Amino acid sequence: MHIITPTAAFPDPAVAEAAEAIGLTARTEIQDETGTLYEQDFRDPEGATRLRYLHEPDLDIPVIAIEGPQADAVRAALGDAVAHVSGLAAAMAYDAGADEQVRMTLLRIIAAHSLQRLHPAMLRAAELAARDGSAFVRLGVVLLAHYARAPQVTDLVRGLVCDPDPDVRDFAAEVLRTLAETAGDA
Repeated sequence: MHIITPTAAFPDPAVAEAAEAIGLTARTEIQDETGTLYEQDFRDPEGATRLRYLHEPDLDIPVIAIEGPQADAVRAALGDAVAHVSGLAAAMAYDAGADEQVRMTLLRIIAAHSLQRLHPAMLRAAELAARDGSAFVRLGVVLLAHYARAPQVTDLVRGLVCDPDPDVRDFAAEVLRTLAETAGDA
């Protein structure tokens, strides 16, 4: 699987154009109960879904997930055509002194990319965020654990179970329970 986090608002027509230029066809558009589009699936000529373009509801950012035997080629072609931010770039840009919304957006980008790979710089950003003065940003670390499923991030969330903010404490405990249940099912 490859993850791309586009910088343009969802839905960006450039994504559909780039997908179609490499031989993928939009086959499914999924809308929520209000009729708002939140996912597009693009399929290869055999009908298999190779690219999912969605506005990820938990992360609240656009995400492209690419799967299948040609994933590397599709990612390369799409990456050249669609402006995006890599998980490593988001981690390198993470600055504890930046605006709260910027820090949270960078954590969301890191979380999306953690489905593919968790780079050491991404972990360093998560460590900074776990000590952030903003409860909102610390909640972002808990969200990261939900996606990353990495022991280092889980350890950060264990530390947040004693957070001074009740929302952070509750969400950390809930995610840790979910991770434990999921590990038990494996």
